[in-house]
Amino acid sequence: MRLFQSQGWGGVWVDSYRRKFRVGLLDVADPVELQEPQAQLIEMLRKKTGRFGGCWDLLVWKDGTILFIELKRLKKDKIQSTQTEWFDAALNSGLIASNFALIEWKIGSVPKDEDGGIVLA
Repeated sequence: MRLFQSQGWGGVWVDSYRRKFRVGLLDVADPVELQEPQAQLIEMLRKKTGRFGGCWDLLVWKDGTILFIELKRLKKDKIQSTQTEWFDAALNSGLIASNFALIEWKIGSVPKDEDGGIVLA
């Protein structure tokens, strides 16, 4: 989230279990309300899938572009059927595959460039 925010994106962590949106760590951050365009999109997809669960981890937006991002720990986590249902509902609602990103992560050192910025491989 911080990486996107540093580049001028708005965004929220999606707490599917509690049906809340947060801008900080899930367990400690106070919930926030979504702006109308994002709230309408989430509600439309929720109605199509019949559930809130399945929404991807992050929802970010900038200049009319919207991204759903799912974070999975390498070799420890996998896409759930509810997440593929959410993806399919979004594609059937006018979003395209490039509105989605899957990021695999692992515990370890983070590669940085000469200026100290995170290098995304």
